[in-house]
Amino acid sequence: MPTDSRRLQGPENTTSYLLYVPSNKSYREFIKDIITKDKKRKDGRKLNEQRRIYMKTGVVSQAKGSAYIEQNNTKVICSVFDPREIPRKSDYSVNGELYCEFRFAPFSCMKWRGHQADSYEKECSLILRRALEPAVCRGIHGDMKFLDPTVEEESLCNMLPPDGKSRNHGIITAAFSPAHQQMSEFAQSGAMDIDCVTSSIQLLTETCESVYPLSQQCLLKSVTKMLKKKQKETQLNLSSDRIAL
Repeated sequence: MPTDSRRLQGPENTTSYLLYVPSNKSYREFIKDIITKDKKRKDGRKLNEQRRIYMKTGVVSQAKGSAYIEQNNTKVICSVFDPREIPRKSDYSVNGELYCEFRFAPFSCMKWRGHQADSYEKECSLILRRALEPAVCRGIHGDMKFLDPTVEEESLCNMLPPDGKSRNHGIITAAFSPAHQQMSEFAQSGAMDIDCVTSSIQLLTETCESVYPLSQQCLLKSVTKMLKKKQKETQLNLSSDRIAL
C-alpha cells in the first residue's frame, strides 16, 4: 500500500515498551501512587478539583471556525467547516445533518494509532454528535470520586474495590448546556448505585456551569479581535480612496 507523505509516518503496529514492563505492585501500592496521605492526587489537586483550562480560538486557518483547549497533558483541537456532502450518505435530509469525526493523534496513546478510525473513535464521534457541548468526565472508585480524572485514575476506577464496603466503580461522562439548562448527553461505564449516579450528575452539572463563562470569555475575546481587525481594514481602505482622489 503506498504511503501518504502528508501524514506523520510511523510503523503500522507499534506498541509502547511500557506495556511489557512487569508490574508487581499490589493494590495498596497502586493507590499510593495516585493518592497521597493528605487525600490529594498526584498532581496536587483535590478529588473534586478540575484541571486548569486554557482555550484559544482561530487556530486552524482553513476552517470556518476552530478552537484549542488544553488541560495539563490533554490537548484537543476542534474545527468546524462549511456545509458539505456527507461521505457515503444515501438518504435525503431536508434540515441537514451534523457530521462529527473524532480522532486520536497517532502518538497520543500507548499503542500507535493508524489513520483509519477504529471502533472506539467511531463511538466517540457518535457521542460528540449527540452532545454538541464539551463533556466533563468523572471517575468513581468506591467512596472516592475523581473529577476530571487522569489516565491512571481511570485505570483505578475500572477496578473493583477490594474492601467489600462499596461496589461503586466506573466512569461517568456528561454534557450539559447551561444556556438551555439541559443535559444533552450522558454515558456510564462500570457498576454504581442510583444514589452515586445522582450525586455525580449534580457535581458534573455544577462543573459544566463553571466552565461555561470561560468559553464565553474566550469567544468574546475572539469576536472583539476580529471586529477590530475589520475596522482597521476599513479605515485603511478609506485612506487609500482619499489618496486616489
